[in-house]
Amino acid sequence: MRTKLDDPSIIDVATILKRVQHFAGITNDRDLAGLFGVKPVTVASWKTRNLMPLELIVQFAVKRGLSLDMLITGETPWVIPPLAYFDYDYEFMGMSEEEECFQPSYESEVRHVDILESGIYPPSWCLQFAVEYGPDAAKYETFLASDDKMSPTISKGDLVLVYPEPKISKPGMYAVVHDIATVSFPHVLIKPKGKVQLDYDNSDTLIENISDLRVHGSVQGILKILT
Repeated sequence: MRTKLDDPSIIDVATILKRVQHFAGITNDRDLAGLFGVKPVTVASWKTRNLMPLELIVQFAVKRGLSLDMLITGETPWVIPPLAYFDYDYEFMGMSEEEECFQPSYESEVRHVDILESGIYPPSWCLQFAVEYGPDAAKYETFLASDDKMSPTISKGDLVLVYPEPKISKPGMYAVVHDIATVSFPHVLIKPKGKVQLDYDNSDTLIENISDLRVHGSVQGILKILT
């Protein structure tokens, strides 16, 4: 088995390295050599011989969440959505020392974590959940399911791909935000008179006013954890 990029009929190492430079945000061979942990003369040799170690390109692609096809052939790149968590601000609502209490404010922020560096899943697993790069690619988010409320559709440990859009436009699965900094993923059916039905696989069906729901986005995919 070949372990080097050494087929000149389909491989142009100089072009591949230009793509690496683009996605790494660097412009010269010295920085490229530093990226791969080699000497600049080695990079020059790769270009001259049209030959370089394939594992270096694989490692770069995995670390950056990029498609190998894109780096080697120039096809459309892919990106891996970050893990998303909700950070809630709690504001003090007490009227006196006896009546002190904390209530969640309705202002919350989504905190993003690099899914490849989170340590939750190996990079090869996460790469299966990449989305095609485009104007909306950066908007996608990935949530980690923490319980089995929606099992078997969504089980604890699964990754849920969500496209943020704060409205319910049609029946489907949605990420619904709750006031305790949690997100659930019910099947949503639109009912008459401004109502929606929330169906959970392992819980009761709920009927809510659509205006009362805090919808974060629509579920676009589920990556099941292997057991």
